[in-house]
Amino acid sequence: MTSPETSMLRSFILVATLLPALWAAPAQPARAQAPRVVADISPVRSLVMQVTRGVEMPPPGLLIRPGISPHDYALRPSEARMLAEADLVFLVGHVLTPWLEPPLGALASRAYVIELGEVPGLPLPPLPPDGADSAQGGHGGVDPHLWLNPDVARIWLPVIADALAETDPPNSALYRQNAEEAVARIALQEKAIEQRMRPLAKQPYVVFHDAYRHFEHRFGLSHVDAVQLSDAARPGAAHVSGLRAALEGAGVVCMFTEPQFSPRMAERLVEGTPVRLAMIDPLGSTLAPGPGLYGALIDAIADSFETCLAPEDGQ
Repeated sequence: MTSPETSMLRSFILVATLLPALWAAPAQPARAQAPRVVADISPVRSLVMQVTRGVEMPPPGLLIRPGISPHDYALRPSEARMLAEADLVFLVGHVLTPWLEPPLGALASRAYVIELGEVPGLPLPPLPPDGADSAQGGHGGVDPHLWLNPDVARIWLPVIADALAETDPPNSALYRQNAEEAVARIALQEKAIEQRMRPLAKQPYVVFHDAYRHFEHRFGLSHVDAVQLSDAARPGAAHVSGLRAALEGAGVVCMFTEPQFSPRMAERLVEGTPVRLAMIDPLGSTLAPGPGLYGALIDAIADSFETCLAPEDGQ
């Protein structure tokens, strides 16, 4: 996996390469149409698209392609150009993509940048017992996968609508109406998932990537361990050995892997145990892009938990 320092260096190089061409380009005429919008990841883009339903505008651009980890990415020239042309940029923020700060400052200086992860009042799960920053990949003890709590999405939607309304006043009423309707849809979805997750609250499981604290906190679940505690570091031999012991003696029923990680280590860890393997994708990389992706993502994660953790008959 590429280190954050390498990704940041690549970003600096890309900015230095593109800036002369962008400075030499003719000035853009004043915007008379709906704003050009960019989002960092597919779940955020999906929320934005729910708010922009019915507005005549191009679909929001996507900076980080599906299936690519947002933690250590380097922008391609086409994505950098997208930033340079944006009027509005919605992103989780530096807690998820610290490498994005240099390109944002250099390329999107005229855009209205909304760091959704900095919105006040977000419900955050408690820190791990030791409070260790390393357990969250160097993100200041905060799990950066904030969108996996639907309560967070419901807070973000009015913020997205207000930013769009400020940039595009003629469509402000529609943006805010769309946000209200999206909030109501997510609230209904949450109630249904609560019912499904309640019987699973005491089922012990392991995750490959410590990325689900927001979903777990919202729905009363809790993993007993993670294979990869940090976004950047591979698990050491001692940690892997301890995991194997936990799988054999702690009654763990399931291990959840992710598409961006090789399944080989997970398969080796569960070999010879009754532990089941299941897949969770926190970014929805295999889901159809569009306004429905966010709801489909939350449902898919709930489906994975329910299928793998459901007690077998007689247990």
